[in-house]
Amino acid sequence: RDLKLMSNPAATHGEEVDLQRSLDAALNTAGGILRDRARIERHFEQLPRMQGDPSQLSLLFARLLLLRAAKLPANRQHVLRVAARSTETEVVVEISDDGPAYAESDRQALMGDALFAMRPSLALSACRSVVVAHQGRVRLPADQAVLQVCFPISQQAISRPRPVAAPRSVRPGRILVVDDDL
Repeated sequence: RDLKLMSNPAATHGEEVDLQRSLDAALNTAGGILRDRARIERHFEQLPRMQGDPSQLSLLFARLLLLRAAKLPANRQHVLRVAARSTETEVVVEISDDGPAYAESDRQALMGDALFAMRPSLALSACRSVVVAHQGRVRLPADQAVLQVCFPISQQAISRPRPVAAPRSVRPGRILVVDDDL
């Protein structure tokens, strides 16, 4: 179900998005790799809907989580926190951990200054493109391992917030890869 959400080519930027569902899909899809690197903590407040493309947003958060997890040693002693909250005008998703702060090249890629970027920074530039396409912005506090992605709330959602769903745990998933080129 999560992969179906992430691969929906018919989605458009104009539909209302349940951001918590997109975050759940990203965590479930990337969960196997994330669990090898860190313990995952989720903190989601009641989130209003926003305008956007649910498949692009799910892929955005999966990519951000995987790129950040790659910076952590595979010892499972780190903590990767994903929090989502809303203000009067925007939804804020925060990804933080107890690893090293973002490198300057990563900061430049996320802030739009990646002229001579290396491969991971190019992936971060692609993430920034999705954020900008959804009229959002990225915040990176200096010298911290914190990334905030902010999106505007749709006007229709301000009048009718979504009820809080019961928290779900990230289930371990399995993928079988068969290579027949022996």
